Amino acid sequence: DGEKAHLIMVDGMAQRLNENNRKLSTTVFSDFSYDISSLSQKADNPIRNIRAIPTRELMFAQAAVTERDGYSPGVQNEELHLRFARAVICVAVSLIGYAALMLGTFSRFGVWRQALLAFLVLILVEGMRGVVSEPVLKVPSLWPLIYLPALTGLVIGVGFLQLATNPGFAQGILRFIGKRRS
Repeated sequence: DGEKAHLIMVDGMAQRLNENNRKLSTTVFSDFSYDISSLSQKADNPIRNIRAIPTRELMFAQAAVTERDGYSPGVQNEELHLRFARAVICVAVSLIGYAALMLGTFSRFGVWRQALLAFLVLILVEGMRGVVSEPVLKVPSLWPLIYLPALTGLVIGVGFLQLATNPGFAQGILRFIGKRRS
């Protein structure tokens, strides 16, 4: 109703408890209107959630976002690059799971070893995701760190695939490492 907001209820019952004498009053109604304008007053300049700010704005208007919404450049850089890194991490997680399963051969005991390996690698990748955000919040120019977990996951997944398609590759790497030590 213009500037006012009303809650309209149909076929119900309202209850009110008097705290002093502990009496409950009930009113049955067929329709009832209640003014809730005071609950829905809008702020003149509401602060947007960082996730509601468009990517284009985070890329090209960081100073305006800082001025309008109060988010520091570190928070903006973290959110911007996390949007892209989340897409890459999805590919990395899928690749790790698939590649870990490809490492094994047929066994009547199942694929629990490969599943456990994939699970442990994914814990490592997810742990890295939690660690890289803090430095970016403090020093915005460290934004490439946001992509480190995704790139690590991709490298591990590709490495697993390489091992699955060429089992002699692992033996060659171990021989190479052994020669370097001696």
